[in-house]
Amino acid sequence: MDGINFTDKAKRYTWILPVIWMGVIFMLSHQSGEESSGLSGGITGFMLNLAGSLGIELDGMRFHSMIRVLGHFTEYFILGQLWHITLRFREIPPNQAAITAFSISLGYAVFDEIHQYFIPGRACEIADILVDAAGAGVASILGWLTGLAETKKVV
Repeated sequence: MDGINFTDKAKRYTWILPVIWMGVIFMLSHQSGEESSGLSGGITGFMLNLAGSLGIELDGMRFHSMIRVLGHFTEYFILGQLWHITLRFREIPPNQAAITAFSISLGYAVFDEIHQYFIPGRACEIADILVDAAGAGVASILGWLTGLAETKKVV
């Protein structure tokens, strides 16, 4: 081989995944209000039909709001996890990786909401930033706890 093992190569390229995910978030945020509502509305409709076929009655408006909140939480949970993994590959201690992953994700959430302010039919919502922060925070805490468990196994 060329003297570089898999871990060294992975260290070089792990940053690509969170950057790609940030691009996905940007593209979703760049949709007009109508397009964004259509996407979440389609998911809501599918889930309401599924629930109805199981005999479960749900409030459509509340459920749609819940789908949108879960979307924000999930987007930033994934982003926080990807950054945490990237940082841990670089042998950054679990607590520092968690804080850094959370900080990057929160900074991007603020940027993303400001970006949405300039998109027709969209708005800059503090509540969305809080939900994004919660997703990134849960991911960072889980990453930190996992890192602590790994550290204790090694010792």
